[in-house]
Amino acid sequence: MRSVILLFCLIPVLIQAQVNPNLSYDLVRSINQAERVNRSNDHDIHLILKGDVKKLSTFIKNHKGSEKYSISNLIAATLPVSALSELSHLEYLKKAEAYSGALHFNDVVAIAQTRVDTVYSASGLLQQSYTGKDVIFGMIDSGIDPTHPDFQNDDGTTRIIAFWDQNDKLSNLPPYGYGKEYTQTDIDNGAMTSYLDTTYGGHGSAVAGVAAGGGMAHPDIRGMAPEADIIVVGIDPSVLDYLDRTPSMLNIVDAIDYIFSYADALDKPAVINISLGGIEGSHDGQDLPTQMIDALIEEKAGRAVVTSAGNAANTQHHIQFNVDNDTLFTWFKSMYSNSALCKRDSGAYMSFYGDSADVVNLQFSISAEERFPCCDILDETGFKPFLSSLGQIGVDTLWDSVNIVGIVSTYVEKMEGTYAYFMEIETDHMDLLWRYSITGNGRIDGWAGPLSARSCNSTYILNPAFVGTPSQIENYNNFILPDNDQTIGTAYACSKNVITVGAYDVRTSMTDVDSFNRSYFTNPLYRASFSSLGPTRDGRIKPEIMATGSRIVTTQASHVLAQKATSERYTLYLGGQHSITDGTSFAAPAVAGIVALYFEKHPYADINDVRHAMITTALEDPFMGPMPNNSYGYGRINAYKMLLDVPAGIPEELQTLDALIYPNPARGQIIVQLPYSEHSEKYQISVYNLLGVAVYREVVQSQTHFISLEQKGSFVVFIRNEKGEMYSKMVIVK
Repeated sequence: MRSVILLFCLIPVLIQAQVNPNLSYDLVRSINQAERVNRSNDHDIHLILKGDVKKLSTFIKNHKGSEKYSISNLIAATLPVSALSELSHLEYLKKAEAYSGALHFNDVVAIAQTRVDTVYSASGLLQQSYTGKDVIFGMIDSGIDPTHPDFQNDDGTTRIIAFWDQNDKLSNLPPYGYGKEYTQTDIDNGAMTSYLDTTYGGHGSAVAGVAAGGGMAHPDIRGMAPEADIIVVGIDPSVLDYLDRTPSMLNIVDAIDYIFSYADALDKPAVINISLGGIEGSHDGQDLPTQMIDALIEEKAGRAVVTSAGNAANTQHHIQFNVDNDTLFTWFKSMYSNSALCKRDSGAYMSFYGDSADVVNLQFSISAEERFPCCDILDETGFKPFLSSLGQIGVDTLWDSVNIVGIVSTYVEKMEGTYAYFMEIETDHMDLLWRYSITGNGRIDGWAGPLSARSCNSTYILNPAFVGTPSQIENYNNFILPDNDQTIGTAYACSKNVITVGAYDVRTSMTDVDSFNRSYFTNPLYRASFSSLGPTRDGRIKPEIMATGSRIVTTQASHVLAQKATSERYTLYLGGQHSITDGTSFAAPAVAGIVALYFEKHPYADINDVRHAMITTALEDPFMGPMPNNSYGYGRINAYKMLLDVPAGIPEELQTLDALIYPNPARGQIIVQLPYSEHSEKYQISVYNLLGVAVYREVVQSQTHFISLEQKGSFVVFIRNEKGEMYSKMVIVK
């Protein structure tokens, strides 16, 4: 073995000294790939920065970059590759990340099972019906079929008020720098007539149908929030090209900012659904994109993000080393070059994550071993401290007796209190096994392939017995098996603020388009076998909630319906406009639609109110076991009870806005005196009874406004302007 420490020598712009170890490996790898293809191309790259926002903003401007948006101590921006060397040495930069992890779709509406039927009918203690009116349902997915009746009003006009096609590389939507926007008027004028939701069989249209389908195509099939306004961001996460320079995770963050900003302009609450995700990463929410998402959600009331847990419960993605002064190991295999998904060369790839206290006493070694015959060690790196490659690329060359069999590159990145370890092996020897050995004292976790199951990391060997006998395999009894635990998707699915949803079985039969009854071997209300399991790497309960996701009927895009009508008629529901499908992809929008109902009733609720209402009212079944747990979370969502929950923050007395409400007590009429504005500022006035039910709501511009109330009792008058300034007061009507 021949070893050297390489100080970013693969990156011409970073050849000076050891750089800031808080520069992400994904950023380094993305630049490597771009420079390898065209070293003279000083293009811009999208990234998220954390640190002193004012100083970073000045740096971006001075280096011909572009600041897209910022919140707290985070900035989403673009910078030329040539500026990254200086960026990496800034004292006021705490972290810089660019993401390249591939995202995949996680593969009806059971109105009664979620108690939404009770919400529609205003039954029980609810005093009115809720359908998502005046709430934004935002969706980040493959796109949508704007011609489907479920996404149209009674008069044929569209319910889609905005569509951002991120895949349009020829357009430039400011401030994001890419993609094309279609307004509601554009869509009604036919601008999207030829648009096809083609990715993964019209995945986005099916997801939108679960959350917000209007039931125009068939009265039995409508979404949870059939009157919500719809905003869609179309993304194609199945194609990851480093040269596109906007990696998938940053597409997601941009999309969330776009939807929330659009909702703010309309002064409406918004819930966003993301039914896609990957499996790699730290699984603790410490990455900068997730921190940015958390900050965007917390910035204002009336915001929520919901995501699917994933469909990986039956895949052994996860491995954990608990090392106690011994030596443990696992094997992984090489993977062939894949130009369709990961854009990686042939070789072996692995990543591990651990907390600071758990990695400081660990050492690792990587060896190349023959598989046939088992299991001669050709060469090895020897044991090195886990943190030896912190902020620098370490390179080891492995040989057989004559030739190079692999070049091992390692890099350690600091992510808040977490350390991330990345290993890449450049090799043409696809028949070799790569042994990862670890010794010392501590704990690390890793997530891996196969490629077909949402990973660009290599595949584990599932059992040493598949390779050889104990007498052939060194340290046989210390082989660590991969497991099915912690299979929740990474990044935002492990966020503290994003609601992660698992799936349960819905139905045992369906009447198809030809009136045949189709039966299914399912257990209604039980967790679907594919629904991913928690917890997060730092031990938090995920998923939080369960919803309808296996054997559900939902909207389908027109081209998908045409294909199914000829070859898969047994999947089409009566009327031929909907079909049956499975996945946590469709459990998440069920929850997002219910959150839209909650926001209609409680538009001032924040994410803590939403989560509290959801988990404290969830339905528990005896077969779920002790609750909460990492299979069912806190139970099945219960829309009726959730809407009855009154947010802790009904603000009886709040004043960040000058206003006057009189008389108090009043006799049937309240007068609201608003501050004078030269610009005809808009104000939303809402009146709530003590159950939290909105009895009056209107957007006004006049300085004096009169409200008539027929009911007697105590009410909270809540006023909010376009800047987010608020005023509320408790009044009594006699």
